[in-house]
Amino acid sequence: MKHFVDVLFAVIVFVFCMSMNANAASKNLIANGSFERPETNSFTTLSRGSHEIPGWQITLGTVDIIGANWQAASGKQSLDLDGTPGPGGIAQSFSTVPGLKYTLTFSLAGNPECAPSIKKLLVKVASVRKRYSFDASHTSDSAMGWRKISLEFTAKDKRTTLAFISLDAASNCGPALDAIAVEESSSATVVP
Repeated sequence: MKHFVDVLFAVIVFVFCMSMNANAASKNLIANGSFERPETNSFTTLSRGSHEIPGWQITLGTVDIIGANWQAASGKQSLDLDGTPGPGGIAQSFSTVPGLKYTLTFSLAGNPECAPSIKKLLVKVASVRKRYSFDASHTSDSAMGWRKISLEFTAKDKRTTLAFISLDAASNCGPALDAIAVEESSSATVVP
């Protein structure tokens, strides 16, 4: 009987640990990835050095938090990386396990209200540097054409920084971001 109780206890502990691991794997590590705070009616411009978007720092130029001006991919607000005036960048650092694989997902569109039509974006996370572009010439404020992007990376340190930088030359209408998330990859294993 004691053996049965020991085996039963081991099974319960195993199931509990597996469910905790599954819950941890699905946790979004990014704070305020849909830019719902601070709230804005139409748009709010923030400049380099600002921490007014909870979880995020403005690292370059200016950005605009967009409210009712256009359709968001998630929630009520999104972000234009070309603020008023000019291109900008944002960054957020979060806890990671060195060697573990993670998946970054985000929605990308472009401010359709002015040139350039092709919006250019650089994403930096861990050792990954990836350029994206979005053609906003056939979109509108009510039909933004949001495109979901997915990118896998391996953490190098206990803290990882995610950065989005507009590569537009000079514009008030840039790459638009929304629904940013980082989660452990479903096939997460520690890579030596």
